[in-house]
Amino acid sequence: MRPSWSSPWLPAALLLGCLVLAYLALRQRTEIVRIDLGLREEDQADKNRLADLRRQLAAAQTAQLQAEKQAAQPVQPPGADGNVRTVHLSDIAKEHPEYAAIQAHQARRNVVRQYSAGLVSLNLTPDQRAKLTDLLVERNLTTTDAQQAATAAGLAQGSAAYWAAVKQATDVVDQEMTSALGTDGGKLYQKLQTASNASNQIMFNYAPVFDDAGASLTPQQTQGLEQAFVATKNFNDIPAANRQDYFKVDPTTGLSPSDNRLIESAAQVLSPAQLQILKDNQILSNKQQAIMQPYFVGVTGGIRIMP
Repeated sequence: MRPSWSSPWLPAALLLGCLVLAYLALRQRTEIVRIDLGLREEDQADKNRLADLRRQLAAAQTAQLQAEKQAAQPVQPPGADGNVRTVHLSDIAKEHPEYAAIQAHQARRNVVRQYSAGLVSLNLTPDQRAKLTDLLVERNLTTTDAQQAATAAGLAQGSAAYWAAVKQATDVVDQEMTSALGTDGGKLYQKLQTASNASNQIMFNYAPVFDDAGASLTPQQTQGLEQAFVATKNFNDIPAANRQDYFKVDPTTGLSPSDNRLIESAAQVLSPAQLQILKDNQILSNKQQAIMQPYFVGVTGGIRIMP
């Protein structure tokens, strides 16, 4: 016997099927809406990032325009705006008494750095070297005090009267050097100054040349070359008649008597290859000086070398 479709369960089954289909449709629609909202949120995030980038670009363009405007303005010399303050060390020491000890410490450190090569060349005893170092510190501080006093007295900086007042003050310290070491303090100070200049010249002008050529100076060679420079600056053993030609360059060799003396003295500490480097450097320096010298003729206020 075939089953009858008029069973009372049939309407319930159909109703349940419809409910399931409706639930599935609603779920799909909800998922579609959720996906659509997510895409919209991502689009909004992209729009926000784009807006931020545009703001950053606008700020960078504004900063660039301001920098270009500033670069186009003429450069004002230091102090042109009038906002310059002159500070005297003596005033600082009055307001801060502890600054005197700091200043003395810095002065001693500068002396040791500046005159170390010259102090070594003097072959002093430890006590003599310590005493001379103290006097050099005192001389530097005395020079500073004398310059401030001369300015306060109304003397024009750099004038003959200005330097005469400074020399009068430093002569006292030079006399103390003479008493302590048994040699002329003024001449000793000038010798140390020459040694200091030679040390700086080798450090900044000559050592890089040797380094670049692969023939770096040893500490012993550096010291020997410093002594050679000092000897070259000593005019006492040069006849007065020959002094005017001491720096005159021979057009054939490209060297002056001063250069030849330096090279002969340096030969005691440099290798043949290093000596050739020194000789070539002196020739090149003389050529440069010969080219530049005409531009300085008749100039009293100095010149400015521009690219």
